[in-house]
Amino acid sequence: MLLTGARYSITAGAESAFAAYLPQATGLYKDKDGQWISAYAPLKSSQLSAGKFIIEINYKIDSYIDKLREELWIIFLVCLAGLYTCRRPVVSTHK
Repeated sequence: MLLTGARYSITAGAESAFAAYLPQATGLYKDKDGQWISAYAPLKSSQLSAGKFIIEINYKIDSYIDKLREELWIIFLVCLAGLYTCRRPVVSTHK
């Protein structure tokens, strides 16, 4: 018994994976459901009886982006605090 996924229009990432016959990944992209990264891997014809098949994995990265922004904000504040505490008043040595 062969289980298959849904049929859909081929995306640019899937088309690229078929053309190179190598796994491919997209860059980060945003749609109505959030921010994502996707990967595609074509299956070799020796593994299948007929047709072209591809495995697609979509990963939602909203929580990762939120955590990254939070950590960058903390780093920024620590740098500002470091700059403030490292300031030294200019003292004139001339009389």
